[in-house]
Amino acid sequence: MSDVKKQHYVPRFYLKSFTNQDGFLYAVKREPSGLGRIFQTKPEGICFEKYLHEIKRRTPIDGERFIEQGSAEKALSKMENDLAYDYRLLIEHLDAGGFSDTDETCELLERLILLIALLLVRSPKYLKRVRSNAASYTAELEAEGFLTEVDRKEMDAEGFGEEFESIVELAIQDAALFKFCEGAPLYSLVSLMLRMDCGFFVAPEGSEFLTSSLPIFPEWSDIRESDPCSIYFPLSPRYGVAFKQKSENDRLVSISHIDGAAVDVVNRAIMRGNDSWDFLIARDYECLESLVGNDGLRGLDRAARLIAV
Repeated sequence: MSDVKKQHYVPRFYLKSFTNQDGFLYAVKREPSGLGRIFQTKPEGICFEKYLHEIKRRTPIDGERFIEQGSAEKALSKMENDLAYDYRLLIEHLDAGGFSDTDETCELLERLILLIALLLVRSPKYLKRVRSNAASYTAELEAEGFLTEVDRKEMDAEGFGEEFESIVELAIQDAALFKFCEGAPLYSLVSLMLRMDCGFFVAPEGSEFLTSSLPIFPEWSDIRESDPCSIYFPLSPRYGVAFKQKSENDRLVSISHIDGAAVDVVNRAIMRGNDSWDFLIARDYECLESLVGNDGLRGLDRAARLIAV
């Protein structure tokens, strides 16, 4: 039985790319009253919750508090190990100035898209919201006679007699995190981005991209449309990437150098773009300080009011 208490919802290999030469990064937490103080930490100390991916038993038995403890965390760790390799390879290609093999480029983009989709479905606010549907789904299944008398006897024998709702909640989480078929969240997100052009951005010397605990910024050209027209993601302090609606039949992949003003724009987009992140994160203290200073705080307050309206 695995007992990993600190369960990260942002992979540590991604956070490590935002650390300085001493292995630390800088972060600021969103508090109910506004942004807190900037603090220094290591990737292990941020973007986690205790037992985030564990499903509580409705009736603990013999000291066991969770259903299938460690199963989700083990599966996520395996996925992270695979994605970490592809992430490093993608950064190496960008460091070298471009891509030479079309097939490898397509594969790396698919893995990058999967990473972005996973960050969205692993967000604690999203994950807890979908899991909260367990009670209503359980009642529906009970009303439909989903469990036979034989099923109930087998569950009693295995110590799960009172845990049907917990099992339903575990199934909901597994569907959100791992299921890849039509209608599943991962499938929908990946399918959307696979249909988009991809543009990488390189920050100039002395300027850096920052990230957050939910580092995805979508934009819509029409608020009546369900799918965004573009999705921005800070890949590392040096590189950002944007997926946009295709301009031609074939997908376009480009690499562009942008100036410091443009970096500042996308950094502020990450800060103000949604209310679901808990931490803003940067490799450089001054970069984060300039963004969340008085002007940044006022801008964040204004954005919050606009979102509320």
